[in-house]
This record gives sequence, C-alpha cells and structure tokens, in this order.
Amino acid sequence: MTFIKPEKLSFVIKLLISSIVPLVSGVFYLIFMYNQVVNLDQDITKLKREIEVNQAATADLNQKVFAFFESENVDQIIATLGLVQEKNPDYFESAQKWAFALQQ
Repeated sequence: MTFIKPEKLSFVIKLLISSIVPLVSGVFYLIFMYNQVVNLDQDITKLKREIEVNQAATADLNQKVFAFFESENVDQIIATLGLVQEKNPDYFESAQKWAFALQQ
C-alpha cells in the first residue's frame, strides 16, 4: 500500500523564507530612507545657495539705502523741497499719557 503525502516544506526552507522576506523588506526600506536623506541634503544645499543670494541682495540694498541717506544727499533733498531746518522745534504734547491705549 502506498501512501501519498502532500509535499510539505521542510523546516529549513520555512526558516529561510521567514528570514529572507524581512531582510529584503528591510533592504528596500533602507534604500527608500537613503533616497529621502539624499533628497533632503540636496534641498538644504539649494536653500543655502538661495540664502547666500538673498544676503548679497540685502547687502546691496543696504548699501544703496545708506548711500541715499548720506548727508550730501539729504542736503540736496532738503534744498530741492525747500525745507528749512528749525533750531528750536515745537513738539506737541498730549494732555493724557497713554492716550492711544484708551482708543478702541
């Protein structure tokens, strides 16, 4: 009499499959994470370049503003607008201190 047994996977094959599947999954996960880190590094480098460009533009604008407000330029603007510098200016005073806090 012949007994037909269905093929059963041996213990070693089950162990190999159960260890290879998580290993392959982990490798794919590490590759994905590495790509994310590389993309993040490239984005940071790009933003650093943009910051350097903006800092240079800001320095240029600051230089132009300071050049505009130099004393010679201010004297020319005062002369063209016909303004007169008072030696004893009169400033107004508010009757109440903190008057702006009372306004709603």
